[in-house]
Amino acid sequence: MGSETMRICSFVLPALLAAAVPATASARDAADRTRVGVGASVNMGGIGLLGVESGISFAPLGTMNLHVPIRTAAGFRLEPEIGYTNFSDDHSSWSAFRFGLGLAWSWMPLDRTLLYAGPKFGLTIRSTEYDAVIEEFSEEEDATDFWIGAAVGGEGFVTDGFSLGLEAQLSYVDFGESDDSAVSTNALFFGRFYFN
Repeated sequence: MGSETMRICSFVLPALLAAAVPATASARDAADRTRVGVGASVNMGGIGLLGVESGISFAPLGTMNLHVPIRTAAGFRLEPEIGYTNFSDDHSSWSAFRFGLGLAWSWMPLDRTLLYAGPKFGLTIRSTEYDAVIEEFSEEEDATDFWIGAAVGGEGFVTDGFSLGLEAQLSYVDFGESDDSAVSTNALFFGRFYFN
């Protein structure tokens, strides 16, 4: 290793270490105070669609929810969410409003890494219209579905106020206007921005 390289390393390495210490302390301090933010989640699962030519198919349309994460200094987390999806073609239309609430306990096992786990529940208010040209009938349905489940997730803080995260869910859905129900797993990708 040349003397020029040694000189650069002797300057750069201490500077990087000095910069990393305040960042680590900042992330720890952030975990020890109440924080409020806004965020968005993306679910890239397929949406089931009913069409005349192809019957039931799954479109590569993701759904997105807006979130308001609230984390207390004690590690309790409250996160309301809301979302909307709409699809229409020549013979059918489908729309859904989603309202949810997540309750969780969180902890910070590593600097800049926060984990959380807890229950989630909410409502989906959906409306469907379908016109069959060949069979000459039309159908409309308005329903409210209830869902409840559990979630485990994590956030990696890119900066003190911005994080990227993943969340795994297990949910039970009760379809409102019938006796039908479903159990499913799901995964979300998150971006969250904290104000304080």
